[in-house]
Amino acid sequence: MTDLEIRALGDAGLAYVQAHLDNVNVLCTALMRVVDGHRGETFTLAPRGISSTRLTQFDAGGLLLENLHMSRATHLPDGSAMMAVASLIDEQGAFLRKHVLETQGAICVIDDFNPRWSDQKHLLPTSFGVGEVVYNLLATTNSDDEFAGAVRCSNAIWHGVAAVCRAPLTLDASRTCTPAALERVAATAELITCTAYDGEGFVAWRRT
Repeated sequence: MTDLEIRALGDAGLAYVQAHLDNVNVLCTALMRVVDGHRGETFTLAPRGISSTRLTQFDAGGLLLENLHMSRATHLPDGSAMMAVASLIDEQGAFLRKHVLETQGAICVIDDFNPRWSDQKHLLPTSFGVGEVVYNLLATTNSDDEFAGAVRCSNAIWHGVAAVCRAPLTLDASRTCTPAALERVAATAELITCTAYDGEGFVAWRRT
């Protein structure tokens, strides 16, 4: 992986986070209230030396140089080629877990837009339901790999949100909770990440 650095995104990053949270689900609506109601900073993790202008092209891929080199591609018998897309999901998972470990009693909630809770398909051990919407709940007992795995499974190209919150979330025996319980936890969010750069990276907001 290319040498990475934290880069501030300012108002452009804030606008992206707000748009990403707008009118999606209970978690995102509650997180929007946190972002709108508290001072914060926005930033990303990116290869060293990329221009500030490029970093504000949040919907465009090609952030990672690995994805621009077709030498990594596998060539198929029909003449076409396939190439696995490199991303910063492992780094994002480790970053989220680091903040959980540094904040006493904190947990991480990740929304999962694709499955429905009643289907009980494609769910992870960390999954829980609020109505039909699926989320993932991770804590200090989960590993970096489990954090990254939950991000990877939950991200859609157009949407993916994770939040580190100070308050604990209690689930019932069926691993569900009420919208109000999730809203109370989301109101304590300290860090929010949103997928960006066509899934290659993320934009983060941190309460200051």
